Amino acid sequence: MHLGLTGDCVGLDIDDEGRLSQLKPAFGGSIVAPILSRTLPNMATVRPGILTACEPDDSIEPVVNRIEVGTVEASGVRVLRSVSDESAEGAELEHAARIVSVGKGIGGPENLGPIRELASAFGASIGTTRDVCDLGWLPRQYQIGLSGKAVAPELYVAVALRGPFNHTVGIQRSGTIVAINNSARSQIQIVRLISEASPTSEKS
Repeated sequence: MHLGLTGDCVGLDIDDEGRLSQLKPAFGGSIVAPILSRTLPNMATVRPGILTACEPDDSIEPVVNRIEVGTVEASGVRVLRSVSDESAEGAELEHAARIVSVGKGIGGPENLGPIRELASAFGASIGTTRDVCDLGWLPRQYQIGLSGKAVAPELYVAVALRGPFNHTVGIQRSGTIVAINNSARSQIQIVRLISEASPTSEKS
């Protein structure tokens, strides 16, 4: 079809000229770059969990363009086996109704015990940030954000987590967001409890 394709978009928008702006993570997830295709029709894939499904509007008559595609020759590549290293707990984040997410402000992996107890107390899954995964405190499948998973829980509890953009882009569809932090400058500001993470978690 000789068309451009933008894969793994974290957002779609229409610019002032009516063109589809495809938002794509770049530089290791540190920024989001808008991409405009030079070919029509536009083609893009979107990261699971990022967009909210729209209500269908049956009053609109869609325009269907049929394109003849020639025979595509097999590449000679054959998949022998697919292996996933994701545990059941980390793999189900996208469908969790409640999530307790932890940042590196807890100080170290030795402090994860109270976080797990807090999550267990109200049936929540555990999530985390890229920094925590980079430090090896939790496996990569727990990562939420621009270079991780997009989630949409009813309740999202952020413990000792600053809330930078590359993390909050993955929680923008959450219902209620509660931040437990000892800093009034944390960037997650929906409902905030300014306190030390460990004592608060234990009392909860």
